[in-house]
Amino acid sequence: MSYLSICSVNVNGLNDKKKRLSIFSWMTAKQFDIILLQETHCSNISDSKVWSKDWEGLSYWSNFKSASQGVAIFFKKAFNSTVENVNYDEKYKGRLISADIISPEEKRYKITCIYAPNQGNDRRQFIKYLESMLVINDQPSHIIGGDFNCTLNYKLDRRSVHHVISHDDIGSRELHNVISSADLEDIWRRRHPNEMCYTFS
Repeated sequence: MSYLSICSVNVNGLNDKKKRLSIFSWMTAKQFDIILLQETHCSNISDSKVWSKDWEGLSYWSNFKSASQGVAIFFKKAFNSTVENVNYDEKYKGRLISADIISPEEKRYKITCIYAPNQGNDRRQFIKYLESMLVINDQPSHIIGGDFNCTLNYKLDRRSVHHVISHDDIGSRELHNVISSADLEDIWRRRHPNEMCYTFS
C-alpha cells in the first residue's frame, strides 16, 4: 500500500435515504480508500445493518442510543488490505471507533475516527480520555481523523462571520497535549503552514 487515500466528513445525519445515497455516491465517485464519517445519527445496530446495504464495501459503525452523534469507518469496495481489531469504545459510544489495517506488504496502520462533544467541558474530558487511549508504540502509523469541535490555531483555523478573530477554543490545549504525547502531527497544517482555509462556514 504505497498510497492511502483517506477522507473525513461530518455528514450531519444519514437518516434520510435520499441524502444517504447521495453521500455514498459521492464517496464512491471520489474513490477514497477509507472514509471517516461523523454525526451519522445512527441510533441502533439494526439501522446500521440496513444502511450498510447501500454501500458496496465494508463499513463499521459506532452508534448512539438516540438519533445524534454516531461515527463510522468505511472502506471502498476494492480495498485490498485486511481490517481487524475494530474497537467500539464503550465509554464514548457514537464518538470513537478505531480499526487496524494490514496491507498486502504486511504494513500495519491504526485508523481512528472521532467526534468530540459540542460542549466545552465535555469536549475537554473527551480529549483527555482520547489521550489515555492512544497506545501507538506498536503502530508504525496511527491516523486520526474526525470532528474535534475545536481548532489547534484559532488565528488561522477559525473566524467569526464578521471576520474578527475568535477566542481560544475549549479543548485546544488538551488537543495539543494529545499531539505532543502521542507523537502525532497535523499533516495538513505542515503542508499549508500559513493558509487560512475552513471546512465549514
